[in-house]
Amino acid sequence: MARLLSKQDDFTNQLSMLETLIQDAGHECIFLPKFHCELNPIEMYWGWCKYRYHEVPKKTFEEAKRSAQELLDIEILPGGIV
Repeated sequence: MARLLSKQDDFTNQLSMLETLIQDAGHECIFLPKFHCELNPIEMYWGWCKYRYHEVPKKTFEEAKRSAQELLDIEILPGGIV
């Protein structure tokens, strides 16, 4: 039954409830392939933050928290879009 429905044009062109909700809020919904973190921009940003975090010398827990917050607040793409 699912295979039969998946071949119908009106079924394949129908947006899911999640997509509709996201688009109604003024955002764009992009589905990425599962288990391919190299294609996900947020993973690239997170990896960059972790790399930079380890480069900064930290002696206290407070310095570590401040360093992490500073790195996560950096906008590395125009407009802060990740």
